[in-house]
Amino acid sequence: MATDRAPSHDEAADAYSLIAGRYDELEEDPVLSYMRSRSLRALRDALPGGGRLLELGCGTGTEAIAIAGELGASVVACEPSAGMLRMAAKKAAASGATVDLLHASAGDALRSLVKRGESFDGAWASFSLSYDEPLDSLRALLAAVIRPGAPFVCTLRNTFCIGEPWSFVSRVSGIYRHRVGSRRVALRHITPRGAERALAPEFTLESAVALPALLPPPGLRRVWRGAKPPEALETLDARVAGLWPLRLLGDHTLFRFRRVRGGAD
Repeated sequence: MATDRAPSHDEAADAYSLIAGRYDELEEDPVLSYMRSRSLRALRDALPGGGRLLELGCGTGTEAIAIAGELGASVVACEPSAGMLRMAAKKAAASGATVDLLHASAGDALRSLVKRGESFDGAWASFSLSYDEPLDSLRALLAAVIRPGAPFVCTLRNTFCIGEPWSFVSRVSGIYRHRVGSRRVALRHITPRGAERALAPEFTLESAVALPALLPPPGLRRVWRGAKPPEALETLDARVAGLWPLRLLGDHTLFRFRRVRGGAD
């Protein structure tokens, strides 16, 4: 186990590579499945069809392949875990989706794309940036590759989760360790206001919703013992997730930002 409390994409990449072959099966957990479906719905609503899109931290490629296919988009997707990337490549080849895969962390991928003068009609990062560099350190890089007026959607670990109030101190202090298979890895937590400040002024916040708001977070999956939460509760969760104060209290927060036009460029 690493002793450094700061998140390391290398540490996380190694841990995820060990479970890459069964990752999609693990994602079938009912609460995780609900969170993934909410994330994909948000991407469909926010991202433009037929454009060139960027995903930071694609895992096994599920969202990249879905977005490329459903929106008719050309997707560039990066992933630091070699094992996860291999799974993504196999799935992309089988689907026929237009997905260009990069073996790199979000920060490294962005620096490479900036050097190459690449630009995108939208970008997203689902559940991945919490393992990477601080959000404010990525702001200028994101602004350099995301075209003015384009959306940036990201899902980040929240500092205070109403479903895990006992974890607040460890989340704030940076000692929280997330279980990935048999390992525990460090990750970052950030409040909705903190994320908004981290990306300003190059990006404006359009929405922030709790994910989940009422359902227990994935860490409490034993509450459901593998059973799917009632559909009525999932529906209610989605309806109230953007309401104050619940939108501030999710295990994760799902953000939609917009790249500023004009003066901040």
